[in-house]
Amino acid sequence: MSAHGHERIHHNDRVKKVEGASQWTRTEDTVLMAIGLVGPTREELSAAGKACVRAAVQELCSGLPGEYSGDISYGPTGAPEWTRIGAGAQIFISISHTSPVAVGVASWNPIGVDIERSHRDVRRLLRALTAEECDLIPRWSAIDILCAKEAAGKAQRVGLAGSIKRWIVSEYRESLRVTDSYLSTSGDAFAYTAEVLKRSIGGGDFTCVLASPQYPTPTHG
Repeated sequence: MSAHGHERIHHNDRVKKVEGASQWTRTEDTVLMAIGLVGPTREELSAAGKACVRAAVQELCSGLPGEYSGDISYGPTGAPEWTRIGAGAQIFISISHTSPVAVGVASWNPIGVDIERSHRDVRRLLRALTAEECDLIPRWSAIDILCAKEAAGKAQRVGLAGSIKRWIVSEYRESLRVTDSYLSTSGDAFAYTAEVLKRSIGGGDFTCVLASPQYPTPTHG
């Protein structure tokens, strides 16, 4: 992982309280960017998330041949899309924010991101977890599990689609695995790997989860 400033993402005039932006994680096919704000409005958080995506796309495509310029649009389900100008491989994006942090991710593969305060009170949501998911606690926090569900839904471009219970979380190696129970057929289900990141910013602790499809769907164990 690397962390360095990206001042170029400050072009959006609505983001007036930016402390700084950083690259939270970078792999061969995925870039995650974050912005910390001071007392942001919801509009400023939304604008910061979009700025993160633009910076992530720029970083992802840096040095590559072809034309990847474009901007953010929204599909039929409300999921953000990168509308490309010119030819080139498809770029997948996702945005999330919780005051005072916004994140945006760009990838060559389907991707979803969710961020929450690590110590947010989610006791009322615990009843929506299965017994098997509750057994993952305390190795994984309830926030880890809930963010994994949200991120997988975003990767599939449907969000939670009306039910937290739709998304089944289990442990897989050193990360979490999320399956979509609505697509389950003959015991198989489309599955996502959920990478859990922990970050501190502006005096607060945050949980950020990146979800990407597993190819192929792994067996349990």
